[in-house]
Amino acid sequence: MRAILPICLSLMLALLTGGCDRKVSKDKPSSTTQNLIKALDTAFKSADPTIKGLVEATTASLGKNDFEKAAAGMINLERLPGMTPEQARVVVTCGRQFQMDLVQALADGNPKAQPAIDLFRQAGRR
Repeated sequence: MRAILPICLSLMLALLTGGCDRKVSKDKPSSTTQNLIKALDTAFKSADPTIKGLVEATTASLGKNDFEKAAAGMINLERLPGMTPEQARVVVTCGRQFQMDLVQALADGNPKAQPAIDLFRQAGRR
């Protein structure tokens, strides 16, 4: 539980300090995305190699702003059996934040966000 608090606080801080008028490059990951990557990497650093591979593929997609692949990866991570409670919390928190980032990217005019949003809808997440 103590390990999750710094992750949640850093995610909240990233959200609160992000400027509304700043334009973010569509090619570079935002600071919020970088925090998501760090949180996932930290939570799964000692995971089984197969699970770690899925996390690495998901974080690589996040880092490239490949929204659709990142969404598919997050959905797959959410469905993983046998996660620790900490890992499950991080995945849920990161998934929700990623969805908010997708909505913002779409509002900022990035059409690549829509297919990822559609994936989450099809998976039953809104």
